[in-house]
Amino acid sequence: MDGSEKTRDLARHVGAAARAGWWCLLICWLFIALQGVLYMIFTGNESLIEWVGSMWRVPTEQVREVWFWFISAMKFFLFLGAAGCIFLSLWARRLRRSI
Repeated sequence: MDGSEKTRDLARHVGAAARAGWWCLLICWLFIALQGVLYMIFTGNESLIEWVGSMWRVPTEQVREVWFWFISAMKFFLFLGAAGCIFLSLWARRLRRSI
């Protein structure tokens, strides 16, 4: 196996990793969107927030705060994943061009 075949094989693997990463990010984005919709529904209805608070045995403001920070953390990790996918996509493209 010469260098050109190894580079072609590496480009194929890196491209596959980039595509898999983009699919994972899409699924994660859909999950975050669902969480945002649920957050709007639950915070708009005080009885639902009180119900969740009674299940967790915490005040309703703490439920809102935990939910908000959870969504914020998920968005931050989504950003980091997107940066990784962009890197893999650009690297795969550069490898394909160098063949």
